Formats: sequence, C-alpha cells, structure tokens
Amino acid sequence: MRFYELTFLVSANASEEEMENLREKITSLVQKEGVLINGPFFQKRALAYPIKKQDWAIFGTLDFQMKPEALIKFERKLKSEPRILRYLLIREEEWKRSAKSPQPSVLKKKTKIHKREKVELKEIDKKLEEILGK
Repeated sequence: MRFYELTFLVSANASEEEMENLREKITSLVQKEGVLINGPFFQKRALAYPIKKQDWAIFGTLDFQMKPEALIKFERKLKSEPRILRYLLIREEEWKRSAKSPQPSVLKKKTKIHKREKVELKEIDKKLEEILGK
C-alpha cells in the first residue's frame, strides 16, 4: 500500500447536508479499498481564478493509504462526482508521512544573520577624511 493525498474543490453553493453526504461518500470509498489516515477536512476559500464560473469553493483534503490497483477505481468515482469541481491526487513518499518535520540534514544548515550597527554620517565623513589624508 502507498500513501496518497487528495485535495479537491467543491462548489461553494453546496449545502451542509450535501457536504456531509460527500464526506461520507469519500470516506467510504477510501475505506473500501484502503485506510483513511486524516480527514476529510473542509474550508471555504476564495479562488485565484474562476473555476466553472465559481469564485468561491470549499477546499477539502485527506490523507489515505491504498493499493495502486484500487486507486484507478477510486479516481474514476471521483471524476463522476458532479459536486467536485477539481481534484489533485498525489503520491507521498513514506519518509514524508513518517516525519512531519524537515529532515535532519535540513535542520543542521542554519544561516547566520549578522546585525549591522547604525553609523552616523558624521562618522563616515571623519573616516573618509582620515583615509584621504585631509
């Protein structure tokens, strides 16, 4: 079984009852062939550009585990759902799922930030005069 993340957009015109039905439908689809890890979580958001003449959508996401063969059927059922405007299904690597934080090699690389002291214009002029010998 592999780890997957599904992100989808649902029409903002959907009622709470329709959203609950969709939540149950997606959850049951995943649980038939795989294991639900997180979600689905919903949040209403403004879209960057209109999708199917809609400026707002309900953004949903869930994480699950499923066999690649079963994923084809699952994706076919997602496409047939009329309330879902768009979806993105990605496969996640196991190390990303097991470690929620960045990898240790990334944590070791810290950049130092040097703070500069403020210097008055008079001090700069004085140093220039010393250098130029005036």
